[in-house]
Formats: sequence, structure tokens, C-alpha cells
Amino acid sequence: EAQAGSRPEEIAQARARLAQAQAQLAEAQAGSRPEEIAQARARLAQAQAQLTAARTANPEQIAQARSQIQAAQARVDLANERLRANQSLAQQGAISRDRLQEVISESRTAQANLEEAKRRLAQVQNGTSPGEIAQREAAVKEAQQAVNLLLSGTRREEIAQREAAVREAQQAVNLLLSGARREEIARREAAVREAQQAVNLLLSGTRREEIAQREAAVREAQQAVNLLLSGTRPEIIAQRQAAVREAQQALDQLQNGSRREDIAQAEATVAEARGRLQAIQVQIDDTIIRAPFDGIVTQKYANVGAFVTPTTSGSSSASATSTSIVAIARGLEVLARVPEINIGQIKINQPVEIVADAYPDQTFKGRVRLIAPEAVLEQNVTAFQVRASLDTGQETLRSGMNIDLTFLGQELPNALVVPTVSIVTQRGKQGVMVPGKDNKPEFRPVTIGPTIGDQTQILQGVNQGERVFIDMPKDSRPKPDENS
Repeated sequence: EAQAGSRPEEIAQARARLAQAQAQLAEAQAGSRPEEIAQARARLAQAQAQLTAARTANPEQIAQARSQIQAAQARVDLANERLRANQSLAQQGAISRDRLQEVISESRTAQANLEEAKRRLAQVQNGTSPGEIAQREAAVKEAQQAVNLLLSGTRREEIAQREAAVREAQQAVNLLLSGARREEIARREAAVREAQQAVNLLLSGTRREEIAQREAAVREAQQAVNLLLSGTRPEIIAQRQAAVREAQQALDQLQNGSRREDIAQAEATVAEARGRLQAIQVQIDDTIIRAPFDGIVTQKYANVGAFVTPTTSGSSSASATSTSIVAIARGLEVLARVPEINIGQIKINQPVEIVADAYPDQTFKGRVRLIAPEAVLEQNVTAFQVRASLDTGQETLRSGMNIDLTFLGQELPNALVVPTVSIVTQRGKQGVMVPGKDNKPEFRPVTIGPTIGDQTQILQGVNQGERVFIDMPKDSRPKPDENS
């Protein structure tokens, strides 16, 4: 192997590394190519165009923002009208302060939505968000620094470093081309002779211990001779000198510090990253839904992935069509629909009795807290929403339970009542039929009071203990023309 020298594939690899180092040196000496500069300038122009587009308002976005302002303004006007009407009702004692506070909160929410719509319009008119603009500006700076870096050419330290790499590769090729040194060939020949002598010695009958001892002595002596004769080869010295020069070039580059172009490019990269961070933070803030008041969320009208807008409203199914329990921020309350014919008998703080389907043997107490100032038309039936607070049953009742609600009127001790079916009307007057002569029915006008269930109060016209007809004999019934 020593006589054969270096293998052809090793020499080819060394020459390839030399050619690569020479190409890198030529590139560093030639500086930036015109096509590279042209590409960098094209990227700079593209970044500048994107920045200009980001600063320019989109007409479609402006029109959409203005339509949102108009819708928000309409909601504010409606909320203000309701607020004025409810303030008047509150002064008259027709509604509670809690209801007035709810209307005030609705008005404030509508005003806040209007201000938000105006802010979005101003943002659209002023261009893209500040975070995106900062990101575009950073991209322009980075592209500009890349152009400057190409125009400035290659530094002397880089050229010197590439020259050192070429010299090192050339010396590696020379080392392989020089083949094996004469000292190496002589050493290998001596090793062959020594091995042959060892064989001969064994064949002559010498003891193995002596043979091993003599062989070790010969090898030690031969190595000492070779070490003295060989010295250090010129190729190795040149290789070490090239390594020293390369290390010196790297040291000089570190001592000179970074170029201004490199520093500016790094600063532009940092600014672009900050702009992206600001844009992401704005997007995260837009995903947070904030309510203008405290409460408990009992229903939602959008699922994950659904598209919602500031004007999205809840489903109409949220309104109770029957008496039920609902949850509010301060606890539970009863939600009922009262027909308009009976709403005049309902008063604020009027006591109520509640019987839930889940607890039919228990009666809970409460009071009317709120009477809606506006009627609701459902299935051609006009009704008013009435809310009652719970005095008892807060720990037992649950939201969504169906109940029977009874509004309690004023207690009238010793009230005179008659069966409601006994009330008749003749010639436009209300009255009852009482026994007359020969127990024949006679009409007697009466003044009636409220009706509760199947009983009606009599304020004037009959006395306690008098009898009235509930179902008159057929021959004593009044003729149709006698009734009005």
C-alpha cells in the first residue's frame, strides 16, 4: 500500500474540494451578480407595494363598516326611545327599578356597539391595523437591507478566508499526489524482513520467550530510527500553516465585528417579528366576547365554527311560552305570560304562590317583581311577560322547571260570594235570580266584584243567607228577547 501511493478516488475527492474552494473564492472576489441584485430589488419593490396596499383603505370594507354604523345607530335610537318610555313609567310607579336598570343597560350596550362600529370604520379608513402595517414596514426594511448587502460586495476578511481554504485544499491534493515517502517504504520493508526473521527464528528452535523479546527490541529500535530519520514532512507543515492562517482570518473577522448591513438586516427581522406579534395579539383580542353586565349564561345560540356578527341575536325559542323558572345573576325567578285581559289585575309586589310539577305537595311563596311594559304577540295571543322573585324555594327549585303560578289578590274578610254561574244579564244589567212569590225566579240587579275561580264577589244587591238560582226550571227561564 505504501509503495502504491494514494488511491485514485482519494485524489479525485481532494481535487473536487479544491475546485469548490476555488469557485467560492472566485464568487467572493467577483462580488454580487447582477441577477442576484435584480432579484433582491424585485423583492424590495414587492414589499413596498404590499406596504402601500396596507396603508390604503378598501372601499368595500368602508361601505360595510358604514352599514354597520347605520344599523348600530338604529339600535341606539330604539334603545333610547325605550329608555325614555320606561323612565316615564318608573316615575309613575308602573315598573320596578330593576326593570329600569335593565333598560339602561340595554341602552348603554347599544351605545357601546355604536362606538365600536365607529372605531372599526376609522380603522378601515386609516388603512390596515397598526400591527400589520408594522409587519409590512419591517418586510420593506429587510428587503432593503438585502439589496444593500448585495451592493456592498464581499468584505476583505471573507476573501482572505476563502483564499486560505483554497490553499488548504491545494496542499491536500499535493499531499495525495506526492505518494508515500521513502522513509515509509523503508519502514514497511524492515517490518517485512523482521517478520521473516521471526519465522526463521521459530523454525530454528529458539524459545518463544526469547523470540518475543528479540522481536520487541528490534521493533523499538526500528521505530526510534524511523522517528529520527522521518522528521516532519513539508506537506504536513504547509497544511498546519494553512490551518493557522484560516484560524487567524476567523479571529480577525470576530475582532472586526459584524457589518452594518448585517446588523441592519437583523434589526429589520426583529421589527417584522414584532409586527406579526402585534397582529396576532389584535386577532386574539377580537376573539374575546365581553358582556356589559354580570350574569349566568344559561343558553348559547352559536356553536364552534359558526359565523356570527355583531347583529346576531338569540333564537325566539328562548322566550318562555309558559310559566317556568329562569336563572338570573341574583338567583332564580319565575317567568310567566299573562293575557292582556288579566294584566290589569297584576300589581308590583303582589304575592304569588308557586307549585312545581316536580314538587306537587309543596307551595312556594314569591312576589311580582316586574311587569313588561310591552306586549308580546305569539300565536295570535297578546300577553305580557311577568317576572316574580322567589321568597322561598331558592334551594329546591331549578332553572327550567314548569310550575303553576297563582296571583294572590287582597284578602277580604267576610266577603259575600255567589257561584259565578248564577250571574245573569237582563236589559244590560248584571244580577241574580232569587226566589219570589210562589218560589218563582225573580231578577235582582247586583254589583259584582272580582271573580276568583268559580266564585264571584257580590258588593251590593243580596244579603248573606239569601238563596239564588243556579239552574232555573225550564218554564221559568226568561225569553231570549228579555236578555241582552
